[in-house]
Amino acid sequence: MRLNPSENTMDQIDAAQQQWAQAIESRDIERVLALYDAERGVLWGTVANHLRQGHAALRTYFERFLAHEGIKVAFESSLTREFGPIAISSGAYRFQWHDPGQQPVDLLARFTYTYRRDADRWLIVDHHSSAMPENGI
Repeated sequence: MRLNPSENTMDQIDAAQQQWAQAIESRDIERVLALYDAERGVLWGTVANHLRQGHAALRTYFERFLAHEGIKVAFESSLTREFGPIAISSGAYRFQWHDPGQQPVDLLARFTYTYRRDADRWLIVDHHSSAMPENGI
């Protein structure tokens, strides 16, 4: 067990997060889903009202989420811990989009990803995201 991840793991998790951000911005559902464990991947989405598991269920969330025009995501902070073949990364990211006829959205959210090493890459097995409270303590 390693609370402080190796440089290699840190680089790999940073790369996995950037792959996720790029997939979101591409609005390509297949590209996003490929980053999650197909059967056991779980998502509690930023704007979701229930938990989803597996690609079919995640697809229903991302079909709606990725419909936003010009969606952008930027990781603002991240803390990663490594536990053998498992890594957990928690932090904050910002979503922005502007749908036609609506006000631009700028949403700061917090996240936790749990990754499982799968051969030469890290798959998301658990992803929780929620809007940051406006008046948090």
